[in-house]
Amino acid sequence: MRFVRLASAFIFTSLLFMTPHRSSAQSLPEPVRANADTITFNGLRANDFAIEMTKVLHTHIDTVIWKGQEGEDIFKYRTTLYGYPGEVRIETNGERIFRMTFSIDQKDLAGSKAAFEKLNKLLVKKYGDPDETYSNIYHNINWHGLQQKLELKFKDNTNYVSLVLSTLRKR
Repeated sequence: MRFVRLASAFIFTSLLFMTPHRSSAQSLPEPVRANADTITFNGLRANDFAIEMTKVLHTHIDTVIWKGQEGEDIFKYRTTLYGYPGEVRIETNGERIFRMTFSIDQKDLAGSKAAFEKLNKLLVKKYGDPDETYSNIYHNINWHGLQQKLELKFKDNTNYVSLVLSTLRKR
């Protein structure tokens, strides 16, 4: 009888220590936010090959600058992103896209401020808290990935609201 009690106590103790437990130092994994490297403007990412524009965009593309002072090319097209109409300007170094700027069409200051606040909420919901926030006359909110970053920009007392998607690599 004593052997049975010792054996069952041994088995219980063994099972107790073999069962994985979470200590107070171990917590549940943090929810993974969407990676800034997955953000696209109409299917294009910063650092994509420039030739991808013709494969991905199914709209009229205008050339703004061809072989500028630093060898850059700038193209533009009209589109709607995040529910706002505007213009995207794509800057390339000839081979790769290094920056895309989406300027939102707003006609008044109240609309610009409202668009900035709405986009900020939408982007925080989609990509999590920003990595950087700067607010003065200029309001810049940034999300960083390993290869690219997204910036939401607004300047007080202007109709200027833009989203900038740029590569973190050197041109």
